[in-house]
Amino acid sequence: MSKITVTLKILSIFLPALLFGADLFAQDYDYVGTGLPVCHITTKDGAVISSKEHYLPASIKIIHNEIQLLPETEIEIRVRGNATSNYPKKPYKIKFNRRISPLLGMSKDKSFVLLANYTDRSLMNTAIGFKIGTILDNGWVPDSEFIELVINGEYLGNYQLAEDVRRGKSRVDVDASGFLIEFDFDYKSSLNYFSTDYNNWFFSFKYPDDDEMLESNFNDARFYE
Repeated sequence: MSKITVTLKILSIFLPALLFGADLFAQDYDYVGTGLPVCHITTKDGAVISSKEHYLPASIKIIHNEIQLLPETEIEIRVRGNATSNYPKKPYKIKFNRRISPLLGMSKDKSFVLLANYTDRSLMNTAIGFKIGTILDNGWVPDSEFIELVINGEYLGNYQLAEDVRRGKSRVDVDASGFLIEFDFDYKSSLNYFSTDYNNWFFSFKYPDDDEMLESNFNDARFYE
């Protein structure tokens, strides 16, 4: 596949978000219709989603061109992210009570994320990175789709609905003795983290959980070659 073909393929996928997505830094704007699916989330009693630790009960439905892609379904939702959780446009994590398939064509699972892409004016950097990873075919890469997000009747703008990065058969297929780590500026919020000798970069563990961590898991990651 030529570089031109790859470039055109990527642009054909992401131009709708760039051309029709809401202005990332706009305030108090109204939804006028962009051609993207619209995700409606309603929390119980209209509760404000503010916690990273505690989920709120809610419902979700997705509509595209007056066609209901996902009927109203119960979920739980919370704020996600480290530094990104402090931005005015917050990212979220949603969790269904059963595995949903297909959710806008993504793999069957219970957990998904809503990426805000607050600091990215193009709205496309993360999605293009995902797509390049998929084209290179070097392991699992999150699938995602652009949507417009409405929470409790308030339009919040363009979001990226994506598969979350975690251990699982339909995610990162790590065996029980393995590990899954992430480069983490908020590493101190985790009980288990380490720094590299090169550049003193800090990593925390997405798997195993802190309460399931074995010394062998930690050392395998810390001294991996």
